[in-house]
Amino acid sequence: MKMGWNIEGRLKLDEVSGHSHFGKTATCIKNLHSATESRMNKICKACIALAFFSTLLLFTTKLIRAAGDQEQEVRDIYKKLVDAENKHDLPAVRELVWNSPSTLFVAKAPVGWHGYWGINDVMQHLHDMYQQPFRIEPIYDEEKVVFIMPGIAETYAPVQITVAYGGQNPVPKPFVMVLLWIKTPQGWKMTTDIPIPVPPDPAAH
Repeated sequence: MKMGWNIEGRLKLDEVSGHSHFGKTATCIKNLHSATESRMNKICKACIALAFFSTLLLFTTKLIRAAGDQEQEVRDIYKKLVDAENKHDLPAVRELVWNSPSTLFVAKAPVGWHGYWGINDVMQHLHDMYQQPFRIEPIYDEEKVVFIMPGIAETYAPVQITVAYGGQNPVPKPFVMVLLWIKTPQGWKMTTDIPIPVPPDPAAH
């Protein structure tokens, strides 16, 4: 009987010990699972953040590259316009001017200065100027292109202009050219051309 009690008691103790050991094991597994799940959540969040910033960086890089490409397009079209004007090539110039009644060219008129509106008046004035000496020499190193909004660009360029029209002395004079461009299905077109005369510095006293 004593031995039986010992065996029975031992069995009960072993059973209790087994339950305790199983409980500890289950708790460890649960804790391990929770820690693993927490770690995986952190990894997933880090991957999502990395993917987001990678996409943002790629998008920003594409925007910068596109802006750089468009700036070069405007620089190229400005040089093309200047070259056509220096050759007095009216058809080539007309191809680069916006075909709109809102096109504006500010220039020396027979009396004073005048704003010529619309592509036809602009081209007629250029025709009249080209009958006499006329040449533009931009300082391309100081040219600046900015985008006012998508599809609208502005060129700033210091230039030397030689022009005899309107009784002017045909020697190079400093101007600042300010041009506006509009992006059309046919490419960039000049919509506004305003040459600003640069006055001489006042004499030192």
